[in-house]
Amino acid sequence: FDFACVEGACVCLAEEHQSDNDNCACEGPCEGGQVCNAGQCLTPPLEDCDGGVCVATAALVPAGPFIMGPDPLGNAPQREVTLTRSYWVQRTEVTQGQYEDLMGNNPSRFQNCGSDCPVEQVSWFAAIRYCNALSVHEGFEPCYDGEGAVIGGETVYDCEGWRLPTEAEWEKAARGTDGQTYPWGEEEP
Repeated sequence: FDFACVEGACVCLAEEHQSDNDNCACEGPCEGGQVCNAGQCLTPPLEDCDGGVCVATAALVPAGPFIMGPDPLGNAPQREVTLTRSYWVQRTEVTQGQYEDLMGNNPSRFQNCGSDCPVEQVSWFAAIRYCNALSVHEGFEPCYDGEGAVIGGETVYDCEGWRLPTEAEWEKAARGTDGQTYPWGEEEP
């Protein structure tokens, strides 16, 4: 058997589908936020600055089942949800510095916190404007129109550019590959 990089992980290939022996050095999914690059599990930089605009690098969240819920108020029970598509999500919240670099302003109430703190005081419409601006900056078609509807498609899954994650996508990403209760583990905050 040999290995190849498939959707951010090194996977075993059947002998009839062998890849270049030098192309993959790791076996199994990359862990700890690493990505598969040229056959090795590597930690990407936390920020990538291009043209004076810095954005967090993204992590690939694989398609598949996970246990979702319960909601914070206990109104919805736990249930198995299956996401049918892999997707990319920023590794961190959008920082004040990233937002200001791209949008030209910082709406945060706690600006003395520093440019690495999450941007807050952002409405849903401001968030989708950020997604659209990031899409244009990176050469993608924006996802949303001025009213917040998906441009040229029926669902957010038709978008080419950056968009806000669905509730299920956000929870699967936050739970991590081992399905933990909180992003930091099982202990309550």
